[in-house]
Amino acid sequence: MPKKKTHDRQDGSSLIIEYNLHDLPTAQHKAGLAGLVLMLRSMEMRELSPIPKILELTPSTLKLEVTEKSLQTLFDDLYDAEWVEEPLKKKANKADSTLPEEDDDNAEEGENGGTEKGIKVSPKGKFWEPLLPQDNAVWVELWRDMLWQTLRGKDRQRNDYKKRANGNAYSKNPWNDLKNAIEARSKNKLVTGKKIAGTLFVGAQEHNAEYIDFQGTIHHNLLLHFWTLACRVYCPSTIDIKNGTLSYEGFVLVIPEPAALDAFLEEMADAWRTIETRIVKYRPAAAQIDVPEEGGLDFLYSLAHAKVRQCPVTDLVAAIEFCFLKRKGNNINMKDYGRIIPTQNIVEQYEEIRNRVFNPLFKAVRLRNVLSGTSWFGGMDDAFSSFPREFFVSTDKTPRKLYFFGIDVQREFRQIENRCQALAAMKGGEDIMKENFDEILARRVYVLIRSYVQCRTKERSGCKDDDFKNNKNEKGQIIYPPDYREAREKVCSDAFLAMRGRTDNDFVTYFAGTICSIPQFLREEDYVLVTQALMTNWEMVKTLSMLALSAHSYLSQPD
Repeated sequence: MPKKKTHDRQDGSSLIIEYNLHDLPTAQHKAGLAGLVLMLRSMEMRELSPIPKILELTPSTLKLEVTEKSLQTLFDDLYDAEWVEEPLKKKANKADSTLPEEDDDNAEEGENGGTEKGIKVSPKGKFWEPLLPQDNAVWVELWRDMLWQTLRGKDRQRNDYKKRANGNAYSKNPWNDLKNAIEARSKNKLVTGKKIAGTLFVGAQEHNAEYIDFQGTIHHNLLLHFWTLACRVYCPSTIDIKNGTLSYEGFVLVIPEPAALDAFLEEMADAWRTIETRIVKYRPAAAQIDVPEEGGLDFLYSLAHAKVRQCPVTDLVAAIEFCFLKRKGNNINMKDYGRIIPTQNIVEQYEEIRNRVFNPLFKAVRLRNVLSGTSWFGGMDDAFSSFPREFFVSTDKTPRKLYFFGIDVQREFRQIENRCQALAAMKGGEDIMKENFDEILARRVYVLIRSYVQCRTKERSGCKDDDFKNNKNEKGQIIYPPDYREAREKVCSDAFLAMRGRTDNDFVTYFAGTICSIPQFLREEDYVLVTQALMTNWEMVKTLSMLALSAHSYLSQPD
């Protein structure tokens, strides 16, 4: 039997506030509702008093009883801070570090109103202690850095924390505003709060182009203080083309939109408690991602593997929003934004990619293709044209600090070959061709490129397989002669560059006159398949050919 809805009411000393998850306007408000509950549970576990009391929590509603003192305790704990003395950090080497950049202001206002070098206000974040694993310092530090470089990136935006660090109570207790709003609501009137600041809502401005203020109701504005508790913070990587290294700049905030509040909170709590705390380059390894979209996918993955209710992830969240924020000087820029509608298929595909794809370029394209529902090789041309060929063809200039692109591609082609063989054993050839055209074509192109590379390498080097196939190290890896390696690099590099600069008929002519100029041992139907693809979709053949060249350019390199 459905429960009778209880409206907000006022008895003088306490207020009862009810939220409906599905009435909230944005993902940040809905995440704020979840964050508020997490905050109250943390305060209860730390035995703080008095605190707002949860009267009812269902999949879609939250009912609270609050007093003026309990609200004060809530906000005092949320904005609690301290003055800390720390050495001024040098700017980190962007090519090889994830250290945060130093703030523009090297001093903070002290208790006496003066300034001291190296004295800074720092959020305590005590509420994280019962929510995270015991060894949680690295995650709390990541949260602090995100807060200070994005939402509170300017000195004046940290005043609430400075007051708390000076021993003062939080001065913006919304008690009176809530009382007035509830009284007006009983008279069928709507009361809005002050303009919503960008410190509480990502992307908020004082007013839009028509000078309409950015406002919300008092009840809704209250939730915007807490959404970061239900948010995951990630560090996206950037590839330095010159040095061939990764740096981590800016922060990706992943904001969940719960579908069932109670179930989401249980799974979220388990995901937080079991989060990995291993550190790589001063940051949590679990927070380092290769593309902003991966933050949203990783959040879904962590929820899907929580062990409380083991609900399908589609029952837990209606959507995931991710926002890539990066500080440049005194400005906080939104570099990217997206929204992911979760499906079980997306989570399964991400799990497969995260476990076996390690090159950041290949991984970025694969993840975006998963979200857009396109073929695994879609969009590779953009990567080929944006980076030098040594990022894709193994040469002596190939960056050694990055997992090589061609190894991941080689593994993908082998997976395709295994799937094609398995299907061929189950179904007839025509059925396979209709249902799996892209993979059948990828396999044929891979074989054609392999034959070309092997033939031209033998001709150029004068080496035959029998000359070195038994020359292996203790791990069973073939030790290739230097002449053979040099020839392989030359053949793959020349073909890769030749294809990259050709389009339409020029590419078709090159493919037919060069790749097919050597004996190719394929069945007639395979030749027909490739020929038809060249005539109708040469772009696909070109992309698959360049990927195959990358895969075949790699030779094992035992010490």
